[in-house]
Amino acid sequence: MRTEVAAGDLAMSGQKDGDGFFRPRFPRIDTWRGRTPTSSLNDRRRASAYESEEEDDDQFQLRDELVKSIAKSIGLLQPPDQPPDSRGNRSVAASLSVSTPNSPAMFPNGRPHGRSPFGNVLDMANASHERGNISSLLRESLLNGVDDDVSSMSASVHDSHAGVMDVNTTIMRDLGNHLDILYFKKGSVLVKQGERAAGLYYVIDGFLDVSWPGKGQQLTLSGIDSHSDSSRPFGAALGIKDPGAPSKTPSRKLAMEDEEVLYTVKPGGLAGYLASLCSTESYVNITAKTDCYVGFLPHNALERILERRPIVLLTLAKRLLSLLSPLILHIDAGLDWRRLDAGENLYEKGDKATDFYIIISGRLRAVDKKANSDNVSVIREYGQNDPIGELDVILGAPRSDTVQAIRETELVRIPTALFDAVSLKHPATTMQFMKLIVGEVRKAVSQRQTEFHQGSHHASGTASELRADRNLKTVCILGSSRDVPVAQFAAKLKTALEDLGSSTSYLDQATVMRHLGRHAFTRMGALKIAGWLADQEQHYEIVLYVADAPLSSEWNKTCIHQADLVLVLGAGDDPQLGEYEKLLLAIKCYARKELILLHDERAVAPGSTRLWLKNRPWLQAHHHVELPGVAAPLKSGSIHVHDPAAVAAFKHLREKVETRFKQYRGIRPLGRPRRPPHLNDFARIARRLTGKQIGLVLSGGGARGISHIGMLQALEEQGVPIDAIAGCSIGSFVGGLYARKTDILETTGRAKQFAGRMGSMLRILSDVTYPFVAYTTGHEFNRGIYKAFYNTHIEDFWIPFFANSTNITHSRMEIHRSGYAWRYVRASMTLAGFLPPLSDNGELLVDGGYMDNTPIGPLRANGIRDIIVVDVGSIDDTSPRNYGDSVSGWWLFFNRWNPFYNRSVLSMTEISSRLTYVSSVKTLEDVKSDNRVLYMAMPVQHIETIGGFKQFPQVLDIGLKAARTKLKEWEKDGRLPHGVSVEKKPALTRRGTRIRRSSI
Repeated sequence: MRTEVAAGDLAMSGQKDGDGFFRPRFPRIDTWRGRTPTSSLNDRRRASAYESEEEDDDQFQLRDELVKSIAKSIGLLQPPDQPPDSRGNRSVAASLSVSTPNSPAMFPNGRPHGRSPFGNVLDMANASHERGNISSLLRESLLNGVDDDVSSMSASVHDSHAGVMDVNTTIMRDLGNHLDILYFKKGSVLVKQGERAAGLYYVIDGFLDVSWPGKGQQLTLSGIDSHSDSSRPFGAALGIKDPGAPSKTPSRKLAMEDEEVLYTVKPGGLAGYLASLCSTESYVNITAKTDCYVGFLPHNALERILERRPIVLLTLAKRLLSLLSPLILHIDAGLDWRRLDAGENLYEKGDKATDFYIIISGRLRAVDKKANSDNVSVIREYGQNDPIGELDVILGAPRSDTVQAIRETELVRIPTALFDAVSLKHPATTMQFMKLIVGEVRKAVSQRQTEFHQGSHHASGTASELRADRNLKTVCILGSSRDVPVAQFAAKLKTALEDLGSSTSYLDQATVMRHLGRHAFTRMGALKIAGWLADQEQHYEIVLYVADAPLSSEWNKTCIHQADLVLVLGAGDDPQLGEYEKLLLAIKCYARKELILLHDERAVAPGSTRLWLKNRPWLQAHHHVELPGVAAPLKSGSIHVHDPAAVAAFKHLREKVETRFKQYRGIRPLGRPRRPPHLNDFARIARRLTGKQIGLVLSGGGARGISHIGMLQALEEQGVPIDAIAGCSIGSFVGGLYARKTDILETTGRAKQFAGRMGSMLRILSDVTYPFVAYTTGHEFNRGIYKAFYNTHIEDFWIPFFANSTNITHSRMEIHRSGYAWRYVRASMTLAGFLPPLSDNGELLVDGGYMDNTPIGPLRANGIRDIIVVDVGSIDDTSPRNYGDSVSGWWLFFNRWNPFYNRSVLSMTEISSRLTYVSSVKTLEDVKSDNRVLYMAMPVQHIETIGGFKQFPQVLDIGLKAARTKLKEWEKDGRLPHGVSVEKKPALTRRGTRIRRSSI
């Protein structure tokens, strides 16, 4: 509340009242003068001005009383301690009033019968000559009665002049400046469950229902409703016209059938203070039971008051305790808090399971160490709010794995005795835990299936990525050297994360110093910075720690210690370890580490990525990101040209040669292609951090796989990003071409060149050999694939790529994610009998379709949930075949020319083919039954496996048309992922109609 005239206030004469607050003073108008035509007009003008000024005066006084009421309700105005009696004890009533201040009601006796107190405020203003002004009316109502409803926490208060302590004038003025009076129609939703707290609501008039959504309850937006004449905004009721105020108020209707109303807040009560206190999402819905007026205090203004007057926090906390049931208090008494340092074990495999835990902050990792072996496999990672060990407790079994802290972690421990006591008193708790256990069992089964699909050889190496990208909270961005543009990368990544709907905090050294001062990284400020960083994790979904300080700075170490994931940025052609990477290795960091290679353009030199990964065996993954303008640091032994004239002459000569070359070739210079925001590399990294990646699986099927190019082109037209590709046989060839640069034109051109070689009968006949291992030597086939990929490694591909093959030496499936691309694509395309198996380190590899023609396992292992599967495999004829218990080959041979013979008998080739694809058929059925997989069977079954390469344009056109139709169908059904935020999180905006502010 203001006590002095501030800049922007309306110009008017005024004075201070008895309380010391500023009051406007209006000139007295004499009404006994004689009336002349001129004086009558002046009198009417003066009377109109007087009424308007009197209404403004009423508004000022009403806001003053509202500010005082809210200040008392939240404990900003504290009554003095009553003097002790002769025995030195205070009365019970005094103790209660001091320990838990109550909410003074603006109208304690309830709503006047027959009319709304705010719908007829002008009537009260007209009656002020007889009963005093509105301020005295409100003071009188505050002193005359109380609202004793327990649910609204409203009760009697002491005299405002008898027990008001001295309050900082600045705080009261800040409270008054940020206070809004809002109007809500009946049925409007003030706060919806799951939303962040917008602020504190003080009920002036009307009633608010606080409810808990029931099962199947759905919230729907009903659009924007206009105000009727009977429910005008408060400012309009006072005669205040605000030309900038909207004429319509957002009103979200709430289905109440399946809701349980917990309590009703009456005039003088507070709503929304739990979420405001804890800075968490709301657990309940707050709905207008009637047309109501509320005083709204924004969350940021409340936080500033809490910082200046901590007594407010204590008051609201005590108010919260008065609402809690004895069950909650007993549970709180039975819980135990535990803190783990980085690398410390929570429990080990084989320990007795006596309790389970819930993570408050930090991150844990479950590992399994095999007996008589040094190999440790990562089972999963746990993030904030995840339960740990509950399955072992319920089953009474020993611990099945070892859980260790990745970084400093806080947990709450729930003893078994507490769980048993709660289950006996509230059986519904047991049912909820049963659902939790069923979910954990399903996850375990899904993990085993994923390990089978991705191959036993690579299961242990990639299982750590199965759920590693879920529930990430903190990400450290660390450059390999001081020349890497860490801040530029982090800013773009923050923008991409916010475009996905994830609230993101950007923390660098300057930001922390600005908030916490220059002593933030000293021993004195250690506790303060730890609390502030924990608060950032509570407020935001993802926190980016940008290590932009000098090498020896404490901020860099803080970033590493706080990280759930460390992104190491590398730029240039020097793959040696940088000074910041050495710092990372010197610090014991248990978080996952991934490499980000920055490039000025969308191209990677063949084999360059392998050199980076060779020197960094501690990395779990790597990514290529295009960052135009990134400066590559020069090697120490590079040649420096210091003559500017020589440099200018060389550039002029180069431009002249390029211009002549393009003139003869007829090529026009093209600018750098601009991609939509959700298709750039930063959006791809953001989707990986938030678990919203989109994967594509391309099956095998010979020449029918040319239709895969049509699907890739249709996805680009639809704006669907592809974050990773897994392929089998021809699918690995087409997918590898696209993953190399994500260029559909280059993919089509190289695939067409390969199809031309495969369609040449002369080349095939020249490669025919004695069919001891296969009908061909494989030389021409190998050369065709090499011409498409050359010496590019899979690690050099722009997006992650996986190819599968069948290891006939050890009878298992192999997943290839590194090495020469042409070799492992060739292995995945090795059709037994047509091509000899590929020898890889003494092991024989053939077509991956024999094990899994649609390999979704590698994508699932990398945390990708939304997967599109394109199947171009042939469809087997499953019609019944009856020819008795024996069959004569001679009889079938002669009946081949019999037009009346209608029995269909499988040949040896068909029987062998079906036997080899038995496992693949089973995995295909699993893919079709997965509700997170979008499956499409291309209508190309009539295309021959080898001869169809001659029909390249026709097959491509069939695939493109079919893909466009299918994508439109998925789009219509709402199943097609786009990689963008469909439901933006609601902003913390003030709902309701605002009255005019007295200051600008």
